[in-house]
Amino acid sequence: HNMLYFRQESDSFLRHSGSNKKNVIFLFFDIENFKSYNETYGFHKGNELLVKTANMIVEAFQGSLVSRYSDDHFVVLTNMTDTEKIAGSLSAEIRKMEGEVKLDIKCGAYKPADGEYDPSLACDRARFACNSIKKHFDCCYRLYDHALEDKFTLKQYILNSIDDAIRNENIKVYYQPVVSTENGFIVGLEALARWHDPNYGLMPPGQFIETLEEYRQIHKLDKCIIRQVCRDYRY
Repeated sequence: HNMLYFRQESDSFLRHSGSNKKNVIFLFFDIENFKSYNETYGFHKGNELLVKTANMIVEAFQGSLVSRYSDDHFVVLTNMTDTEKIAGSLSAEIRKMEGEVKLDIKCGAYKPADGEYDPSLACDRARFACNSIKKHFDCCYRLYDHALEDKFTLKQYILNSIDDAIRNENIKVYYQPVVSTENGFIVGLEALARWHDPNYGLMPPGQFIETLEEYRQIHKLDKCIIRQVCRDYRY
């Protein structure tokens, strides 16, 4: 099924969950290194891997709502209580399929609070939990918690505030000297972005550059810094 079906049927699933509603959990699955697998073995083999993975997830979560989110991503709405164990079993099965390319499947989980069952928001938070363990080869499951909630809130704030921050000149250029080891003279300057935010204070680039890159908003920061550097260079 696709996400249109998932959103339409999620309300029905929740209504029929009854007393098990407190166990409802949203899961987001991502095949690790799928792009490399596609490039190495071709799209035909990549499609076969997608079909196998989809069938494995459906079989593992029988009676649950399963859909393809996009690309090599899948979502599940279930009231099963052993989701971490099941995710571990799926990870072990996926690893058996690897050849030249290392494979794994990551799972992010989100348990909605009472009365909070927006499927789009729930999938976003499960996806955020999943992304937090990408490239962590010793971990295949992460439950969305308060620590991730803070990061998720900051990410949304950055995306919603970048335009105002540029317009209000809250993003400043800090120049770091480049020194020649041959003679000790300054031979250049590196322009570094720092965000002076009225709510979060001074934000280092590690807090906002990754988010802007992920959501393809980094060009806004690039233009902002280039404009300031050219202005400073002129004067």
